[in-house]
Amino acid sequence: MSLVHEALKKVQEERSRRSAPRAHEPAFLASGGRALPSPSRAVLLGGILILCVVFAAAWRFGLFPSSGVKPPAAHPPIQAPVQAAGQGGPFRDQGPFRDQGPYRDQGPFRDQGPFRDQTPPKAAVPETPTESRKVNSTGAFDEGVERFKKREWDAALERFQAAREAGVQPARAWLYTGKIAAERGDSSKAEEAYRKALSIDPGSWEAANNLGALLDRNGRTREARPVLDSGLAANPNEPTLHLNMAVVLEKEGDRAGAKRHYERFLQHATGGQTEIVERIRRKIESL
Repeated sequence: MSLVHEALKKVQEERSRRSAPRAHEPAFLASGGRALPSPSRAVLLGGILILCVVFAAAWRFGLFPSSGVKPPAAHPPIQAPVQAAGQGGPFRDQGPFRDQGPYRDQGPFRDQGPFRDQTPPKAAVPETPTESRKVNSTGAFDEGVERFKKREWDAALERFQAAREAGVQPARAWLYTGKIAAERGDSSKAEEAYRKALSIDPGSWEAANNLGALLDRNGRTREARPVLDSGLAANPNEPTLHLNMAVVLEKEGDRAGAKRHYERFLQHATGGQTEIVERIRRKIESL
């Protein structure tokens, strides 16, 4: 029995030792009987709790790329479409109305509207009536003739050129241009101008007469004869053409032909050529 009592006693002592508070542990909680955590453990738990809160907030507001959550902007900015160099905007050169459809290049909205390249309208320039241009050009030709009579060669040439460019009396404008060149001693320009006058008006007796006389003076008698012939074909009663043809034929040795044209000259000569008429009569008697 003593052994049993001794064993029970040891068991109770062991239970008492286990149930008694240790020296290094805090007191039991009054309500639950659980031990309070130590100060270092409470600090550790508090730090972990704070880190969890910070991490959750960072995840919620998109501070981590993998979260995929971004804070919404309070007021999203409204931007106009950007049109880079060489690219069209949303309404330029594209869409269903690009260079096609029933409204292309026609109607009251052609080249205008809010989505088409806008340029300020050009000021309307009233056109000069055709009759007004002709009057001005005719005035230029007449002024050129007046300048020619005054021997103002440069001014006359300028006015004749203006008349030719306007298409008013171009043959006569070239004729006077040739006369000015002949007055200045420029035979090549005179010949060129006379030939241009004849190309425009083959029946111009004055251009044919002046060209034939010019060629004869320059020793080109054989070239002068067909020019005078063509002039006489168009103007058989022109006395000056007969006179120059008689001179050419006399140089070529055709005295009969020369006499015939001298006589034709006398037949068609006017009263203002009295001196020349007397000389031609004496010439005929000598042939």
